[in-house]
Amino acid sequence: MWRNFEVMGGLSHESGGFWVSVESGADGDEIWWKNEFSGEFLSSEALFAPDGLRLRFWPFSLGEEAAKSWRETAQKSARAARFGEAILEKLAPDAMRDGAANLGDSAWRALRNLVPETARDDQSGTNFSPRLATEYAIYEATRARKWLDFLELAAKNPDAREPFLRGAGELMIQSHFSLDHRRQLRDARCDALVEWARKIGVTGGVYGAKIGVNVRGECETVGVWVLGEARGEWETEIEKVAQQLAETA
Repeated sequence: MWRNFEVMGGLSHESGGFWVSVESGADGDEIWWKNEFSGEFLSSEALFAPDGLRLRFWPFSLGEEAAKSWRETAQKSARAARFGEAILEKLAPDAMRDGAANLGDSAWRALRNLVPETARDDQSGTNFSPRLATEYAIYEATRARKWLDFLELAAKNPDAREPFLRGAGELMIQSHFSLDHRRQLRDARCDALVEWARKIGVTGGVYGAKIGVNVRGECETVGVWVLGEARGEWETEIEKVAQQLAETA
C-alpha cells in the first residue's frame, strides 16, 4: 500500500485521469482517478509504491473567469467523449462490451475513424471534437493503469526500480501534453513548471510531472503534480520557480 509513499498537497485535485484525490485509510492512502466517460471516480484496489518517493502538488490560483472557462471546456470535452462512446457502442458493440475506458489503445486505433472529428454540441451551440475527446479518455485510462503498474513493479524490484519509475514519469508527461492537445486545457504557469521539472530530470531526483486542476467549489486552482525522490534538493528548486511563476502571473 502507500504507507511509505509521501503525498503532499493532495485532496480533490482533478487531473484528468491520475490521482484525482488521495484518501487516507486504515490500510494506507488510496489513489483515485476519474472515468472520463461516466464521470465516476474510480479507486484502485491493491496499490503498491516504492519507499522514499514523494508526489507533491504545486497549486496556482485561477481567477473567476479562468475557472469558468476551464469548467466549460472540460464539460464540453466530456460531452464529446460520451458522444463518441455512444457511437462506438452502436457501431462496434462487441468491442465495447467492457466499456470505452477499457477499450485499450490498439482497439481504439482500429475503430477511431468511426467517430467523427467534429460534431455539433447542442448544449453549447458550438462544434466539439468527439474523436479527440474520446481518444483522450481512452488513452488516459490506459495511462492510469500503466502508471500504477509501474509503481507496483518498482516497489517489488527495489534494486532495479529506476526503469519503472522512469516509465511512470514518462506517462505523467504524456498525460500533461494530452490534456492540452486533446482537451484544449492548458495553463502557461503549469507548462513552465512541468518543463522545469523535466530539466531537473532523473539525475536531480524527478521522474515526471503533469498538470492537475481543481475547479470545484470555492477552491479553484490549477497546478502541477511532481513525482520524485523524497530526499533531494529538487523540491526547493521547484518551490522557488513556482513562487516566481505565481508572482509574475
